[in-house]
Amino acid sequence: MRLYQKLVLFMLAAAVGPVAVVGFSLLASAESELRARIGAQQAATAAAAAQQAGRDIDEGVETLVRAAGPIRWRELDPQERAGALRLLLQQSRHFSAAVLLDSSGAELLPAVLRPSKDEAHDGRPPQPPDLTAFRAAVPLAALANAGPGAVAMSPPYARPGEGSAAALAVAVDGAGQNWLAVVEMSLHALQERAEEESRTGAGELYLVDAEGRAIAGPSREVVLKPVSLADRALAGNAGSKPSFSRYAADGVATLGAVARTPDQLGWTALVRIPEEQAFAPVARMRRTVLFSIAGALLLLLAAGFLFSRGIATRLEQVAEGARAFGRGELSVRIEVKGADETAELAETFNAVGAELSAARKKLLTWNEELQQKVEERTAELKAAQAQLLEAQKLAAIGQLGAGVAHEINNPLAGILGNAQLLLLDRPGDDRESTILKKIEAQAKRAKEITSNLLRFSQQRPAADLRPVDLNKVVKDTLSLVEAQVKSEGIEIGLSLADPLPPVSGDPGHLAQVMLHLLANARTAMLKSSPKRLTLGTLAEGDTVSMWVADTGKGIADKDLPRIFEPFFTTKDVWSNVGLGLSVSYRVVSEHKGQIKVKTEVGKGSTFSVELPKRG
Repeated sequence: MRLYQKLVLFMLAAAVGPVAVVGFSLLASAESELRARIGAQQAATAAAAAQQAGRDIDEGVETLVRAAGPIRWRELDPQERAGALRLLLQQSRHFSAAVLLDSSGAELLPAVLRPSKDEAHDGRPPQPPDLTAFRAAVPLAALANAGPGAVAMSPPYARPGEGSAAALAVAVDGAGQNWLAVVEMSLHALQERAEEESRTGAGELYLVDAEGRAIAGPSREVVLKPVSLADRALAGNAGSKPSFSRYAADGVATLGAVARTPDQLGWTALVRIPEEQAFAPVARMRRTVLFSIAGALLLLLAAGFLFSRGIATRLEQVAEGARAFGRGELSVRIEVKGADETAELAETFNAVGAELSAARKKLLTWNEELQQKVEERTAELKAAQAQLLEAQKLAAIGQLGAGVAHEINNPLAGILGNAQLLLLDRPGDDRESTILKKIEAQAKRAKEITSNLLRFSQQRPAADLRPVDLNKVVKDTLSLVEAQVKSEGIEIGLSLADPLPPVSGDPGHLAQVMLHLLANARTAMLKSSPKRLTLGTLAEGDTVSMWVADTGKGIADKDLPRIFEPFFTTKDVWSNVGLGLSVSYRVVSEHKGQIKVKTEVGKGSTFSVELPKRG
């Protein structure tokens, strides 16, 4: 076992282990104490909620009995009865509606409603809500044959107009006359109290009736809906004193406390909270302890590593340097401080490595220079080979064209001569004369094509190379065709670089190239819109270029490799048998330059003639 490993085990046994044991013991104690505190708080909250609910209901019932019990309703006229009902509503803020019924449940007066705050403020009459649930809940059977001042209360029901808050219908027999004063007692205050306690207390607060429904709860959505079976069982086992227990609600470990209301309502206050939520602080503390222990462990590991490595570094560096030199890693240097034998050995290794590294660096430099020169010569040979192949192809095609032209010219001359002789002996308006004229025209066209072939195949005179200003070549060429171009509705743009270095070239030959490029651009824009022809010059690095751009139909990708071949054309109008770019390519090659093209189908093309600067 290495020194570093022994030191780590020692630190684990001496420091991290005791800290972990003490920390988790404290956490277990804190969790137990928190459980007891939560139980006491939940039990207190449940008891307070049950007491308050009982007081609210008792207060409302007592207020109704005290206000409506002594009234002899039969002895009042209708206006006085309505006024008495309105006064009855004002006796408690929990009363929201009142109605006077006989023993059969028939309304003796229309229901009187408590106005809302806005309606009371501006004097508007209250808007009649849906009182169907209120009327249906009146406990008539409970008051049948009851004595004076008898009171009955309905089960809770949903009261329209106040969200999901519940309400009770409470009836009292006024003076034993079998006329019932009935009020609707809203449980809105209980719902608000349950929501507030659920937000700030020890868990969610529910008021549950004997049927297992939530009379009030943490939100309006649960009102008058059955609570879970586990919550119902807990509420059903509530005794005379508040109790706290741990149980599973919908498969979730939950802490809950229950307390009975102190009257005959049969309601239960239930406070519940998921155990995970209740013990979240302990869980956070546990994570903090774990992270702290992990951090301490990492810190100790790092400290132990540094300490142990500090002891073994000097010998390790010497050994590693020797292994590196053995692998050919001559750039490695051994750093050992001190004046002992290991330092002298390290200096010797470093000196040997420096000498070997210098020798290898010199050898690599020679190899790189040699490789660069080989690549440059290879690129030059490839370019020269490509130009030679193109020249040989053009020469072969020229020889073939010359032979074909000579062979075709002789029979063409006979056809053209005989057609012209026959025309001399025929009147100019008969059918045979028309046919002879067509023969003459087609023969002349064939002769023109063979003449072009002959001109292409003939050796051009040697280029007269001298300093040439490409700006002048472009302007002079444009002046020859400007009038014709504008007559075809083509807009012209000129962009000349100034100043522009001269090139070595033949002005006449370069002007011929420019004329061919302009002719191709005009033909490409015959059916295009808009029509714009732009030409100019540009100097970049060691090259000077002249260029022509059009907004024509462009060149398809499949045609690009063939555009400099003789007899190949993409023009819609047949002319010059496709020799313009071939001649231009040969001229530019004679000038040690290149022709480049950028094109996009449907948007146009740009041809650039790049020539070397004059030295």
